[in-house]
Amino acid sequence: MFGGRVPEDSPVAYERLADSSLYWFNLDSREWGEILPAPGRKPPMPRVGATSLFHDSKLYIFGGKVQSRVKDSISLVHARSYCIAEIVPGPIVNGREKLQVHWSAMDKAYPQHVPDLGVMGEALLLQRDGKILLLAGSDDTDSIIHHGTTMITFDIKHQTFTSLPSDEFNHAIKGAVWYTPKLPLHPNPTETPVSTSLIISTNVGVHGNDPLISQLWKVTLSPIATSQQFDIEPRLKRIFEEKRVEFFLFCVASGRMFFLGSRGKKPTDGPVYLGEVKL
Repeated sequence: MFGGRVPEDSPVAYERLADSSLYWFNLDSREWGEILPAPGRKPPMPRVGATSLFHDSKLYIFGGKVQSRVKDSISLVHARSYCIAEIVPGPIVNGREKLQVHWSAMDKAYPQHVPDLGVMGEALLLQRDGKILLLAGSDDTDSIIHHGTTMITFDIKHQTFTSLPSDEFNHAIKGAVWYTPKLPLHPNPTETPVSTSLIISTNVGVHGNDPLISQLWKVTLSPIATSQQFDIEPRLKRIFEEKRVEFFLFCVASGRMFFLGSRGKKPTDGPVYLGEVKL
């Protein structure tokens, strides 16, 4: 995990708003640790709300906001740049192996055709293509950013950016408060030409006490852009009427699709409910 917002009550908040620290978390031991830059080396610019993905011992960081200073004033501005860090084993200290970071790209500017991708966007690994699909995050109004007729992929080997048609993607997330993209459960490796497609859950605007009802889409980005909405809303509305459960999160695990929800619009509102999606 890289960067983040400096708390307002921090003693250093008057001189910086963002952080450039890199941390790891061990899922088994539940331990945290910091990965320090090599001696004499500086980390990238402090960054908040970046889109990141870890693959093959490398951390790819895109966009978000970076700190800007004008005279005595500091602020956070949208970043049209990216970083790449390789995480490698380091020396043994007190019987434990330390991790080291080598930055192969630091605050490298996007090409002109790559738009601002916003804050807290999404990155999906297209393993078969050797690319990272970058999906838009929010702007300063917390609204999802739409980028007209293009989406962006990043070629891992050549470190180049390519545009994809995004009309169908924009159609699927139109009016959404937030969205959760996932790769298809069972991609067809024999399909020719190979398609790039997503499963996307969206939550549209909520007014007053209206229940939070999710939508589910399959969006194909290439070679031909298409979108298909699955008819799950009637069932979700029925669950709300019977159980008063609203689903707020979509996930994929062990080749199955699930919605998570509770009796309220926050997971802290009570017991968490799990609903499996069978199409």
